[in-house]
Amino acid sequence: MATVYFNRVGYQKTENLQTKEPRERYLVGLRGLYQLYDLEFDESSVIEGDQFNYIELLEQVSEEFTQHLASFNPVIISQWGNEFDSDAPAIGPFMAKHYGLNIPVFDVIDRGSISPLIALRVLKGIVEVQQQDGALISFQQNTSPSSIGSYNVAPKYSGTGYVSLTAKNTGLAIKELAEFSEKEIHANPSSIHEKIKSLIIENELQSQEVNVFSRKGSRFNKLSNTDFINKSGSLAISYNDLPADASSLTFFSFLEKLRDENSNGYYLYVEEDFETLSTILVFIQVEQDDNNE
Repeated sequence: MATVYFNRVGYQKTENLQTKEPRERYLVGLRGLYQLYDLEFDESSVIEGDQFNYIELLEQVSEEFTQHLASFNPVIISQWGNEFDSDAPAIGPFMAKHYGLNIPVFDVIDRGSISPLIALRVLKGIVEVQQQDGALISFQQNTSPSSIGSYNVAPKYSGTGYVSLTAKNTGLAIKELAEFSEKEIHANPSSIHEKIKSLIIENELQSQEVNVFSRKGSRFNKLSNTDFINKSGSLAISYNDLPADASSLTFFSFLEKLRDENSNGYYLYVEEDFETLSTILVFIQVEQDDNNE
């Protein structure tokens, strides 16, 4: 398959909290949903957090990015966290009408905190085949409806992340994008480390050429800093900590930093779902020069 590259990338964390009274229609829908499962809806849960809907979060996306939406095929949407009291039944049709898009706009079903990277994997496959630029917009919202007595892992903050992929060389290449299920990881706890080792060998690299980044406190992160992995024959790889915050948008800020710092080299980004052990690995080669835009 042809190599796919990252192109435009952005990340926006909300700074101003909102305080809104949820409308009755929103509450009625949630009450009915929880009744279906014989649970009692905790109405106080929807007055916590930032209380943003996706239209409001979409307004925070850089105009420099949104003005190009019509040139992408497709535009994919992902999200982690429930949308708060929306004015639109779905964000995709709203975007298509608002920006006058005559292209496929669709949502990759919610897969928790790794939903943006699941969507990225889908988008990468489409761009490889079509050889046309595609875009991903990810929403994160931290007002999390819940039932009385339950505990939900919710994003620490609300925000958006966005990226476009292209077949043109931008100097930010996706070398590999792999997924590991919870079942796979339980069966072989060192499966991700073994994959990293195989990628180093396949690409004829030295272990010190590769920098691995993972969320502090994740299972992969903990194993990377224990004798368990060292005894399993791990190579002398540089393991680096990412913030432990509950967020699905860390990848976008990580990618922005790679682009802006012009840090040529090989990077492995490992993202583990907050509620399961399902994990996505993204292997990136940065090779930027004055000819890369």
